[in-house]
Amino acid sequence: MITRTLMAATGAALFAFAGLANANDKVSDVTSDNEVKGTVQDIMSEENMLTLDDGTQFMVDSNVDLDQFQPGAEVVVTFEDRNGMRLATDVTNADYARGEEAHPQSTE
Repeated sequence: MITRTLMAATGAALFAFAGLANANDKVSDVTSDNEVKGTVQDIMSEENMLTLDDGTQFMVDSNVDLDQFQPGAEVVVTFEDRNGMRLATDVTNADYARGEEAHPQSTE
């Protein structure tokens, strides 16, 4: 029983990584060699994944707090290429990244 569960989880993770590798062929508005600006489409906190509205996906480093963002947020993603995948090492509100005062997003 444990073996089946472990195999299913491993298969799901491999499937997600395969999709991530293909999605990484697209890149949003590239601001530098390792930064991308875009709009958040989806956040999968349990999987540590972030998807921008153009389909660009990132695995997110465990020290990045995604709870402060929600779909529709304009962000700047700083990332590293690791083994053919993009690993987001920082995600920042786009206004804050431009030096403007950051405004918390309404949760109402």
